[in-house]
Amino acid sequence: MSESETALELMRAAIELGGVPHGMWKHMGLRLVAAAEGTASVRLELGPHLGNINGIVHGGAYATLLDSTLGSTVHT
Repeated sequence: MSESETALELMRAAIELGGVPHGMWKHMGLRLVAAAEGTASVRLELGPHLGNINGIVHGGAYATLLDSTLGSTVHT
């Protein structure tokens, strides 16, 4: 088993347990919803805690979603 297969297995186990609901991911409302070789999908649950002063989602929330998705994909 290669290192990437091990990481992918851990990610799939995390999905079965609810998608990494702890730490920053929990605070931001992020969930790992799918992972396969070379791909990962992360969902961002929108809420008022992610809004800016204008009442729209802060760009940093989208940047965190992108960073989390790309970081997860690297490990597949």
